[in-house]
Order: sequence, then structure tokens, then C-alpha cells
Amino acid sequence: MRVSSILAAIAASMATQATATPVPDEIDALASVAAARVTAMPVLDKTAISGGPKPEGAVFDCDSNWLNPLWTYRLASKCPRMTEDGTETVEWTEIDLNECLMNDMGELKWRRHGLAMKSCRDCVLTDEHTNSPRLSCRCNIGKSNSKMTTISLRDGLYNKDGILHCFDYAGINTSPKRPDAARAAPF
Repeated sequence: MRVSSILAAIAASMATQATATPVPDEIDALASVAAARVTAMPVLDKTAISGGPKPEGAVFDCDSNWLNPLWTYRLASKCPRMTEDGTETVEWTEIDLNECLMNDMGELKWRRHGLAMKSCRDCVLTDEHTNSPRLSCRCNIGKSNSKMTTISLRDGLYNKDGILHCFDYAGINTSPKRPDAARAAPF
């Protein structure tokens, strides 16, 4: 029985009793049934919000990261890839951060297709020449307020065969050359 059904049953019971006041024991019994139903409801999987976009064992081992805010906030990185003959090569890859992040009341959080960059601006990368880049943006809180927030990209992005990924979303390979530096906004 759903909570709405329980509430409808309470309303119907009270209507049939017209002027009679419900007995406290009946209210307690109905409340305990309602509480049991609510606690038996499925729990929301928070991994899509709290930072579970990486498969176990996946790593962010890319460097030379740069942010391109002119192209929907794409992160470009240089990532290693093992070839079929066992040698390591380097691939340039880009990923649209709108597919990986959300703005949750001014905080950047991991969320598949979260569209964070629709409500965040003035983003900059720090530690961009390491494999631990951090993204800082000014994100909206409602219509008139905003705040600066920072997230470690290492926590949610990962390299799979030389391509940046988050959740089940794969970025694109932009090799054999470095993505056009003329497209990047000056920082």
C-alpha cells in the first residue's frame, strides 16, 4: 500500500465518522503502517551524484590538460594508450564536462548529463599540467546568487584506451595532433 493510499484511507475513515474524533490508537496504528511503507521504499542510488562515475580500478593518468570554454567547456588532455604490440603511445582527447558534472546549489558534483556548464561560468583549471587537475567555477545558486566551487577532475574522469571517460560517456580522440590551441580562451 502506498503512502497516498494510506492517506486516502485515513481521510475516508475520518469522513465516515463525520463528527467523531479518531481514537489515538487508530492514529498510531495508521502512522506505524505508513512509516513501515515509507522505509520499505527503494533508496535512491547516490553514486550518480556523489562521485561514482569511474569503474573500479579506472585511473586518470592524463596530463597537459586544458579547458576550452568556447566549445561547451571541453576538457582536452594527453592520455597514454597501450597499442596492440605492447608499446605505449599518447593520444589527445576531449570530453564535454556537461556530460559529467552538475551544479547542485552552487556545488559541482558528478552526474551523468548534469549540464553544469549551463549554470556555471568563469571556470579555470588548476594543476593542469599534472594528472590531478582541479576545476574551479562560479556556479549559480538560484536566480541571483552564485559562488565559487572546485572539484577534482581525477575523482570522476578516467582514461580508457587513450580516451577520457566519465560514467558511460566517452569523449573523443582528437589525435594525431594537439587540439587547435587557437580555439582556447586566454587565461
